[in-house]
Amino acid sequence: MFRPGIDRIDRVISQLESGDQINYLSITFALLEPDESWSKEVIPDFLHLLEDSYRRLTKVILPEISEQLASPSILDR
Repeated sequence: MFRPGIDRIDRVISQLESGDQINYLSITFALLEPDESWSKEVIPDFLHLLEDSYRRLTKVILPEISEQLASPSILDR
C-alpha cells in the first residue's frame, strides 16, 4: 500500500550519501515480511513500530554503526 512511495523516498535520500560524512543504509527490508509486505505484527497502524520491529532494525543498523566506529573518523584526518 505505502511501499511504492517509500521506495521512491529511499531512492531520493540515498542520493544524499557523500561517503565522508553521510552514509545511507537501506533498512526497509528489515521490516518487511518474506513476501515484501508490511505486517501488522511489525507496524500495526502502519506508523508506530512494535518492540520486535526495533529488534529487527537493530540487527541491521548495529553492524553498520560498529563498522563506522571502527574506521578512522573524518575528524582524525
